[in-house]
Amino acid sequence: MKRRRADRVKTGKWTAVGSLAALGVGLALAGGVFANGLKPPKIPDGEVSRYRVYERADKGQSESFVSPREEVQEVRQIIITFEKDGQRYYRFFRAERMAGGHTTYYTYVFRNAEPFRFVVFSKLVQSQSGRIVHDETTYFDDPGHAFSDDLNHFYSLPMAIRGLNFAPGAKEDLQIWFSGHFTPWQMDVLVEGGELVKVPAGSFRCWRVKVDPDLKSIFKRWYWLARVLKTWVPSYYYWFSVEAPHVLVKFEGRFGPVGFSPIEVQELISVGAATEEDRELLRRYSPAPENLHFYEAPGNLTR
Repeated sequence: MKRRRADRVKTGKWTAVGSLAALGVGLALAGGVFANGLKPPKIPDGEVSRYRVYERADKGQSESFVSPREEVQEVRQIIITFEKDGQRYYRFFRAERMAGGHTTYYTYVFRNAEPFRFVVFSKLVQSQSGRIVHDETTYFDDPGHAFSDDLNHFYSLPMAIRGLNFAPGAKEDLQIWFSGHFTPWQMDVLVEGGELVKVPAGSFRCWRVKVDPDLKSIFKRWYWLARVLKTWVPSYYYWFSVEAPHVLVKFEGRFGPVGFSPIEVQELISVGAATEEDRELLRRYSPAPENLHFYEAPGNLTR
């Protein structure tokens, strides 16, 4: 199903220990280890994480070269579990407060089974006055339109990657869907190693994960053009806590070409259990399970 699967090679098993030195040694010994697909992560019901968000320019970069893009100021992520028609699901909710005064709400419903992937996408945009000015829902479980098992949306990656078999050198490839106007892009996911990360929530031992567009797959016979453009194509970095359930601690990435776009940074402020305020956000801005209509899950899915 996934490319390069026949090339997967078993390598030495690496055990995480409490020092960054061991993480580095593990990376050197492990080599390339394919992750064999994303597994359903074990995330506690009602987990809430908050992030501060800011942008920074490259050293020496003029503000005039920074692409015009409204800044995200704060992110809140809420994860709720539910059951429907005998299947278990995760509801991954993401609220982005924007500099312009409005808020964007994303919901990703993941079937808690293998292959682990999202089956429903929802997006709401609320203006500063409180009015909903954009509302869309897309289903990805329709057997009449066979979507790839490894399909994900870009903003669903903080959830999806938590199902990775974390180990130094572990690799995975995913199809990333940006919107209904774009063909999914193939992205390479690589666990580069371990790193100690300091954020407002504290210091965490983390796995550093790099996500890159697979330019050869995207451009195909036009790959010669990709080699020319590669210098300007951004990479995305995610830091997940070494300890399960592998909370996203930090993110860095650009939403425009290298050299012309700032780096967006998200840093964990807090992680804890959902409050009544959090659950009220879900009730108001996320599709309720009773309003979701799924196709019957394939019989080969394991719960």
